[in-house]
Amino acid sequence: MLLTTLLYACTSSVSGQQEGVYPANAPYDKVLVVALFSADNTRLTAERELVESLSAGGTVAKSSMALAPKMAAAPNTREEIIAMLNQTGADALVVVEPVDADTKLGKTQKEKYFESHIKETPAGKDSESSWASKGSAEERFALPDIKIEAEVTATLFDAAEDYRPVYRISASSSYKEKGGDYLYTLASDIAAGIGRELRQKELIK
Repeated sequence: MLLTTLLYACTSSVSGQQEGVYPANAPYDKVLVVALFSADNTRLTAERELVESLSAGGTVAKSSMALAPKMAAAPNTREEIIAMLNQTGADALVVVEPVDADTKLGKTQKEKYFESHIKETPAGKDSESSWASKGSAEERFALPDIKIEAEVTATLFDAAEDYRPVYRISASSSYKEKGGDYLYTLASDIAAGIGRELRQKELIK
């Protein structure tokens, strides 16, 4: 798995822009991370990777999905996010959003491929013999090379200044692979870029 990921490495780009005056509260000590993806598993993966990236230098980062009592209760609206931020005592908020509906790291080209090429065994038929008729294991599970792309924006807000946007980042990554953990690789790559950018600007530790 790891070898496959290394052979089909990500290519990524990250650019940031300061919003207004440099914050007096920086570098921030505690940050709440919210990734607004439609799929819960995608959001959980993205937040987990971003928490790890932001925490590397000493800033304490918390995932909104991890703090919620259940996945369905994770905050999505401004009011819900601010309420959780106040509960945690975080002094900053990082909100990550997909740029458009096609790059949500949700239903990817690979999943679409599975849907169109692999059908469920009809009821009443022997599933094992049906699978065997499709050929060898390699043939049944063979996937074409797939290029998966993701693009997000990440905005850092200052909690002490009425949640004023402080810094905005555009991050994109593409991953050409055949097998491998594409979701983890893309999320990790984007998260590393966001953490690196905020650390270089001395907005986090």
